[in-house]
Amino acid sequence: MKETINDNQPQGIHIVAKPIVLMCNLNCSYCFYLHKEDLLATKNNWRMSDEVLEEFIKQYIEGQDHDEIIFSWQGSEPTLCGFDFFKKVAAYERKHMGNKIIHNDLQTNGTLRDNEWCEFLREHNFLVGLSIDSPKELHDMQRKTKGGKPTFDKVWNSVELLEIYCFIRDEVKPRAIQFNACVEAKTFKEVAPPYWDSIEFPVLGSDAAKPGTSDSVVYN
Repeated sequence: MKETINDNQPQGIHIVAKPIVLMCNLNCSYCFYLHKEDLLATKNNWRMSDEVLEEFIKQYIEGQDHDEIIFSWQGSEPTLCGFDFFKKVAAYERKHMGNKIIHNDLQTNGTLRDNEWCEFLREHNFLVGLSIDSPKELHDMQRKTKGGKPTFDKVWNSVELLEIYCFIRDEVKPRAIQFNACVEAKTFKEVAPPYWDSIEFPVLGSDAAKPGTSDSVVYN
């Protein structure tokens, strides 16, 4: 049976916003994203401007006929945009929401949060995704700062600030908790993006970025 779209049903979209593109304060060994800065024409000024931020929020709300709208904020590390940036997010959402119900979620490595951040996220009901590996020795092996220092203790401090464990244990009382497992291949250090030869990257203007090559994202 051929499926058709019911024009009477609300049609919504979901966009993941990356307001600071490639900037991150960590250098995780398995990151697939940071090396992509070599593909961009500009090497700085990657933070979303206030003008673009407000226009994005305005059009995102206007473009949907659902009563509830979800904004997803990711990175590299979105909190590098700064605390004032997310205050503006909340302000622009209030300005343009009309009768809509607005939800926000934020994916973060947790190393930059403090009490002020947590109070803000709680006040505005942000759903927070915290990137953490376990146990500690595995986390610190893979998720290090740019200077090569371990980060588990900083991230665990965010867990305590957000009272994640106590809330799950005492309030939610789940029968099961889901974890997303990342399994590392034996050939990881030969095939993972951080170990690629930069000469082979399909940078702008190179043959690899032209239609017809296996690495190209451009099609005839």
